[in-house]
Amino acid sequence: MKHIILSLAFACSAIGAGAVAPLDAVVAAALGADRTVATADAAAAAEQAELSAANILAGPEADFEYLWGPDGNRRWSAGVSQEIQWPGAYGARRNHLSAVDSLSVLTRRALLLDRALTYKLAVIDIVNARARLAFYSDVAESVERIAALTRNAYDHGEATILDLHKTRVAVLDSRREVAAAKADLETVLASLRASGADIPAADSDVWDAYPAQTLTAPPVDAAAYPQSALASARQRAGAAAASVVRTESLPGFKLGYVHSFEEQQHFNGLSFAVTLPSWGRKRQLAATEARTLETTLQYDAALAEAMAEANGQYQAALSLQSTLDDYRQLTGDNTYLDLLSKAFDGGELTVIDYVTEINTFKASRLGYLDLQYRYELALTRLGRYRSPLF
Repeated sequence: MKHIILSLAFACSAIGAGAVAPLDAVVAAALGADRTVATADAAAAAEQAELSAANILAGPEADFEYLWGPDGNRRWSAGVSQEIQWPGAYGARRNHLSAVDSLSVLTRRALLLDRALTYKLAVIDIVNARARLAFYSDVAESVERIAALTRNAYDHGEATILDLHKTRVAVLDSRREVAAAKADLETVLASLRASGADIPAADSDVWDAYPAQTLTAPPVDAAAYPQSALASARQRAGAAAASVVRTESLPGFKLGYVHSFEEQQHFNGLSFAVTLPSWGRKRQLAATEARTLETTLQYDAALAEAMAEANGQYQAALSLQSTLDDYRQLTGDNTYLDLLSKAFDGGELTVIDYVTEINTFKASRLGYLDLQYRYELALTRLGRYRSPLF
């Protein structure tokens, strides 16, 4: 429960005191319902409980002995004892518990960022699918209108059968593209709804535009990446675990009270025992240190990969931004469709010319939408460690 609260607090801190952007609200809702985060939080809480339970004194032991001999004599004894480990072991376990708790917080934060990236990329997919559907729908509307005009002209002997055939094929192609775009949109929506959150419908205005993102250079300081803090925290937790193993290798003690009855006499006394270290302590210590080194090296490798990926995404975004600026002047919107319709109405374009121009514009416009989509993906990946939201 502690880690769940920390995860939600982390997400809320990124939202700030102002109003939440609609797409940020979608991501926050998906994170709030995320089963992976909830499962990891439950596992972390269980580990904390286990470590805490291991640092409590074992229960006292009670024993009883009853003996009898051939001559009818009887004797018996009873006692209560308490096992106590080397005093430093309890402090070492507390330090280990604290180090593991700090590591868990950082691990949950990294997991939250990873899951947030998954949902943010899904949002980008949905906005792109919605934009493509809107474009295909506009094209289909324009083509349907031209097809109707061509049919009317054909009925009055003012258009050829070839014109009629061309428009019919164009209509069928447009309807197929609209249907495919709708299916794509519902598919990406379903992937986001799999989180269990209440996601806006496909026709919601939420998906009308990409989130506000700014292209900024990635940080060069390794401390800005969660893998750096994770590596340090893992080293501290490993050192604390090794300290626990060392202190547990020291002798333990057992103190007790004994009452005995023998030859009609009652005896009272104390018992004392020493627990010697296990033969396998050195190997256990070596295994602990090896596991710590392995995990730390994994975090170091992940850090190097994250920094390289961020730089790669930045360079990709720069390149895409330059190309987008060039495309935007020509195919940044669908106004060219209106120009084509007016040119057809004015007799400046034949049916074949219109269909050819439509196909050319579609290729250009879809190319622009794809560039914009890939640019937004690069920005989203570039900001993955900055915040769980956009």
